[in-house]
Amino acid sequence: MNPHHLLDTAMNGDPLDALTSIRELQHLLREQQLHHVLTLRRHGANWGFIGRALGVTRQSAIERYGQWESPTQT
Repeated sequence: MNPHHLLDTAMNGDPLDALTSIRELQHLLREQQLHHVLTLRRHGANWGFIGRALGVTRQSAIERYGQWESPTQT
């Protein structure tokens, strides 16, 4: 579904529709966040840099996203 429509529904829609849209937006955002973290890692960004961008510690970033890296990227 269109993220713009989901956001509009989440902010202005019927409460039940809004909750459904929020859930779908959260899913889309998690996918995008993972994509961008892995892209940064492939381009040489370290975990401390990524952690700061996410507002978490280096260790938290590794715990959350390290499992998605290929073994040759670590």
